[in-house]
Amino acid sequence: MGKDNNKILVYDMEGNEDIYIQTLKEMLPDSVTEKITFIGAHNEQEITDDISDVDIVGTQPPLVNTIPRIKDLKWVMTFTSGFDHHINAGVIPDGVPLVNAPGCQANGISEYVILCMLGHVKQIKRIVDNQRKKNFERFHNDELIGKVLGIIGLGEIGREIANKAKAFGMEVIGTKKNVNEEVPNVDRIFPASEYEKVLAESDFIVLALKESPELVGMIGERQFKLMKDTAYLINIARASFIDKDAFAKALKEGWIAGAAQDVWWQRDPLPSYLPPDDELWELDTLLVSAHNSGQTAHFIPRTCKIFSENIHRYVEGKELFNVVKE
Repeated sequence: MGKDNNKILVYDMEGNEDIYIQTLKEMLPDSVTEKITFIGAHNEQEITDDISDVDIVGTQPPLVNTIPRIKDLKWVMTFTSGFDHHINAGVIPDGVPLVNAPGCQANGISEYVILCMLGHVKQIKRIVDNQRKKNFERFHNDELIGKVLGIIGLGEIGREIANKAKAFGMEVIGTKKNVNEEVPNVDRIFPASEYEKVLAESDFIVLALKESPELVGMIGERQFKLMKDTAYLINIARASFIDKDAFAKALKEGWIAGAAQDVWWQRDPLPSYLPPDDELWELDTLLVSAHNSGQTAHFIPRTCKIFSENIHRYVEGKELFNVVKE
């Protein structure tokens, strides 16, 4: 059960900590907020005050220099559905629960995926280029109806992608650990171990997996050559699933038609980063976005709904939910 004065550190590397705090205050009842002191921060190096008595931490990135300074941490909330970066950092003490925010980015990310697919079939880059050149060119484009969408990883995000894809008349296939569970809007489900069958059948391939060591490099030269030469790959999960050299080669040599990537191999600064001197910037068949496909105006309220509910539960001595590590 929480104390009469619980300290909560809210950290956001993008400078939105005050918005998180204000949203939490609006969502929590007065009986809870009167027992809470919020501390906001967005630069870990500037957290110089004594935070040893902080009870709860809410953050996006792992606070590798801050969490070890807390004497009796009760639990940590990550503002994302993915939590592997916190586990890998190894700074959350054993026995301290880690809570995530599943599904909070699902709608935003799924809209991004639809944008990428529509942009590809409607040749949006060609349209923009023609406008820039004042070139009034009429050409045939394509439609999503009847295309096969393969979703590698049918979690919260994968399911929402399937939901939206069905509205465009696409055939949806995908992978899941439990193939016996029916997933709405998915026509066929393959075991996770048979993901290469999905790669081979699909016109569009979306990576929506959670990161784990055994999946690093799961898509290399052999897997790219299994894909249709008209296939389009969209990665909104982790760059580590793809062998970078094979990725560049596949795009340069036309093994696949193109790709959209929102996640990158360099993880410093977090969450991921593509340096300006990287050759991938120069590839015409690649759409580059800055790991922000899920960062919409609705993201913070959705995350705070989970965070506030757990704060309320903690203060009243109830069990936390969405715990992914204890």
